[in-house]
Amino acid sequence: MMRLSGFKKALTAAVVVVLCGSAAHALVQIKGGANTPLGELDGRYGGGLYASLGGEARLPWWNLAVMADLSYTTLGRDRPMTRLFAEAAEKRFPGVLPWAEVMDGLNLKSVFYGGSVGVRYYPVEHYFYALYAEGGAAYLSRRLTARNVPVSVLGKYVLDLDFNVPVTEGFGIYADVGLRVIPGVPLISADAGLRFTYGPGLGRTGFEDFLEANVPAFEAPASDNLFMVSFYLGASLF
Repeated sequence: MMRLSGFKKALTAAVVVVLCGSAAHALVQIKGGANTPLGELDGRYGGGLYASLGGEARLPWWNLAVMADLSYTTLGRDRPMTRLFAEAAEKRFPGVLPWAEVMDGLNLKSVFYGGSVGVRYYPVEHYFYALYAEGGAAYLSRRLTARNVPVSVLGKYVLDLDFNVPVTEGFGIYADVGLRVIPGVPLISADAGLRFTYGPGLGRTGFEDFLEANVPAFEAPASDNLFMVSFYLGASLF
């Protein structure tokens, strides 16, 4: 049998104590809803999906909980990028296909894979409902896709162009406000809320900078920062 050092024994005991103490309040959270950018990007993208899977561990003090999740968020169809690809295809293969419809069907969009860690506070908490406010740090990795594949693949195999679309990634902050229904009932409760996310440096990508410098008809977003809001519904499982 493997022997544990004194430090490992103490750490294991602490983890067991924390898990046992919070087990009755440990929740697995599944959320889904709609997402839209704010500010300048609101006119560029059509809005998309928001989904996350995470967990909540209640703390024994001040109606607080530690939150963590993994998320998938989209900004919806990238309108200027769609027009640019349609124009490029029409120039390379004029009249072969209705390129505007083809490129629109490819659903060019910005996709964010991310994760967040934060603290939630319940200022109002009753048996049948609870209000909460939450805030923390988020990590986001932004990718440009067409039908859920990288756009560089589209350029190489459809338009016969050789280019890469670098991933844009960085840290930001988020804030949630919401309502939990039947939090005192075992097994399941329902959530509804809004999440505001701010990502410095994620408002435009290196690929957009490249296009703006080399394609006269293309304009990259002026702002380097990302602002977006997500409305979600979800279930919290004990």
